Amino acid sequence: PEIKDSRVGPLIALTSGGRARWTPRDYAHLAEEGFAKNAVAYRCVRMIAEAAASTPLTVFADGVRRDDHPLAALLARPNPEQSGAEWLEALYGALQTAGNAYAEAVGDQEPEELWTLRPDRVKVIPGRAGYELLYVAFIVFFCFFYTAVTFNPVDVADNMRKYGGYVPGIRPGKKTAEYIDDVLTKLTFGGAIYVSAVCVLPSILISSFNVPFYFGGTALLIVVGVALDTAGQIETHLLTRQYEGFMKKGKIARRR
Repeated sequence: PEIKDSRVGPLIALTSGGRARWTPRDYAHLAEEGFAKNAVAYRCVRMIAEAAASTPLTVFADGVRRDDHPLAALLARPNPEQSGAEWLEALYGALQTAGNAYAEAVGDQEPEELWTLRPDRVKVIPGRAGYELLYVAFIVFFCFFYTAVTFNPVDVADNMRKYGGYVPGIRPGKKTAEYIDDVLTKLTFGGAIYVSAVCVLPSILISSFNVPFYFGGTALLIVVGVALDTAGQIETHLLTRQYEGFMKKGKIARRR
């Protein structure tokens, strides 16, 4: 009988699990892998940058358009190597790929040239007090802004009057709304000061006292908030299970 032999029959292939090769976590390697080597991402970034850079920039002085203004000439030709559109494209491209964009103004007294800096070669060093003060100002502002958007004392006072509720010693209506607004303002101010202290204290400990604290204020708030929410969900789940067990084991007497 005819015998057929295979040349690959005696071949034994041994394979093992491969190991993941992670891209180094720096701007140069991530931009090369995700932007330069990705045709779709590259085209999307370029289209957005070109569209944004094509928007004409004009200079107005005292409500009058000034095409002969020095700033208009600087925006039209920021530096000897780039036009205004090319400079803006580089700025918008860095903003999309790195999340930050930096421009350097060169000149003795007034800016004479504008250059785009690579985001991975720029490091922002906050001042001793300016950064913290601005941080606290934003925290206080958004605390009051969020409270004003989500809570209306006038509506609360009207609902209390409709359903027969009142604050002891305060007349219903406008006086109640003013009282609720005053209490809410005091609570919001106290909460804003507390949140500001929690957010700024880690930065002060790290910069002034060299304390090896690796969590910033915002990260600390997120961790504590998630922990409290998780604990509340666990407690609710346990109470629900106990209630279901009580309903299954208990007996409800019938009415006669």
